[in-house]
Amino acid sequence: MRRVTATAAAVLLLTAGLTGCGIPGETDVQVHGEKPSPDAPGGVDPIMPIDRSNGTTTSAQLAVTSMLAASAGDQEKAVDRARSFLSPARQPGWKPSSEINIVRLTEPIVTTALESYTTVVIKVQHLGVLTANGSVEPPNNEETEYTFTVSQIAGQTGYWVLDAPPLLLLPDTELENRYTRAPVYFWNKERTALVPDLRWLSLSVSVERRPTELLEWLGVGPSALVGQAADGLPANVKPKGNVPKAADGDPLEVNLSAEAGALDDDAIWQLGAQLHWTLRDYAGDGVQVKVEGQARATFAADARVLGANPSSELIDDPSRFAIYDGRITRMGGTQTQAPVPTGDTPLVTPETNTGVSVASFSRFGQRTVGAWVRDRGNGEGRELVINAEAPTKLLRIPLGDAAAGRPVWLWTPGATADQRPESLIGLIVVNGRLQQFGTQEARLTPVALSSQPGPGITAMAVSYDGQRIALVSGGRVFVTALIRADAGVKAGTVIREVPTSLTAITAVDFAGEDLLMVAGQNGSQSAVVEVTVDGVDEQDRATGLGSAQVTYLAAYPVNPARPNSGGSQAAYVANNLAYNLLSTSLQIETRQLSQPPADAVDNKISAPFFLE
Repeated sequence: MRRVTATAAAVLLLTAGLTGCGIPGETDVQVHGEKPSPDAPGGVDPIMPIDRSNGTTTSAQLAVTSMLAASAGDQEKAVDRARSFLSPARQPGWKPSSEINIVRLTEPIVTTALESYTTVVIKVQHLGVLTANGSVEPPNNEETEYTFTVSQIAGQTGYWVLDAPPLLLLPDTELENRYTRAPVYFWNKERTALVPDLRWLSLSVSVERRPTELLEWLGVGPSALVGQAADGLPANVKPKGNVPKAADGDPLEVNLSAEAGALDDDAIWQLGAQLHWTLRDYAGDGVQVKVEGQARATFAADARVLGANPSSELIDDPSRFAIYDGRITRMGGTQTQAPVPTGDTPLVTPETNTGVSVASFSRFGQRTVGAWVRDRGNGEGRELVINAEAPTKLLRIPLGDAAAGRPVWLWTPGATADQRPESLIGLIVVNGRLQQFGTQEARLTPVALSSQPGPGITAMAVSYDGQRIALVSGGRVFVTALIRADAGVKAGTVIREVPTSLTAITAVDFAGEDLLMVAGQNGSQSAVVEVTVDGVDEQDRATGLGSAQVTYLAAYPVNPARPNSGGSQAAYVANNLAYNLLSTSLQIETRQLSQPPADAVDNKISAPFFLE
């Protein structure tokens, strides 16, 4: 299935530098690894919230930035902390909403000293609203500029804010420094897999309190977007009391309400797996489920519990492929040197391995399936080739002259368990529309969208759990849920834009459970960034790419069970040249193919991808 981290350049076996028109040399390209999350588990002291007593007010600008940072922490007291930076005379009249608006500063702060006061102007992009349950909902404000008036006060130390906009503004940099990503997990509606729901946990919460906070969020239920594809806890089952700190060698004890006593062993196991994944940073020795204080079952991080989350399947060294001169070809240095995946019979037949533009391979249990788009030649147009039962059920779907993106396969638990191909579903964008395909009939079916996010879909990516999809339309990126329906899928009714610093977005893929990799423009330059699915934490992945547009992107994300194994692997195409992206961005050369032709030409390599 889909993606994971890579750990070293040796995995890629790359030595070549960047070349080609529109792409600067290697020394001009900046590639940034994944920013590590703040350390949440035991032993880490809380980060104290900021108010005037511990903020910095030695200049007008520092007084304002301290006031902004004061929003971080206990949300009930955020207004009081921010208000402490106002002059005593102005404090009673400043009554903002308690909503915490996360913003990205888009330009340097401008400070202007006037005769009796100083103005501090910030220009921002609104990213979202942080809720009391740690989720980030879409922004409800479109203002891009705010002015603060600051002055010194006779007999008082430091600078005081005289006038401020009536809302709490938290810069994304303060969110990154003062919160940690803390997904909570919910079972999908078929009860076959866990779906992560991204939350932000304040590091001002004591280490001992953090499991209780996460448990409370679990009890409230999934966010609006994830809730379309996942369910909350079983009916009337609620967390009860605090989660006590576990002694060394003991499991973390989670107490549930009496309603949990009616659950059968399978339902209790599902709760145990859900609790393990949500509390895993604090449950090194397992989770014990109690009902009204009475022990019911203890769950360690065994294969079954880990397997409840499909992303635990992700490996550190995935097989890599590319299209060379219209043929699917394996990259060297991967798990086997065979040209393409093979079992009893080849996955890709010679007659269909010509004129290929994009392809996708996925593994379900012991079965590897493929889908690829090719030009049939002789003016016959393109076709989508599907092979899930090689060689007995090769499907070929005519596409005519339609533009088609890279197909993807959805994680399917039934197929994983017993290798049944009839339940497999794939998605592809054809002429700007999202289509789905199966393995039994040679036809495409439109995926129902409650609203079109833009003029037409130009790129698409699916999370490894198969329950969320990212869509690029009109140069912007959106996410929504995928819901199983009538042997197919439909999109959720909540479609959310993911705000980024990029414009003219061209490509997207999932780089982790709650992380997207996005390619677009940063001013006049192309760039690749990693951004959380809610848009509030963005890190540069590759900058200095020149003006050449990134036209293709494929990523293999991080396994959440091994977050320290490295950053996500990726590959992209710009200016008709293919590049690998890990700790460096290097052009893919023909000598990296497992079986390079004698007369190989580098610029015939395109559309690199991973066995997912």
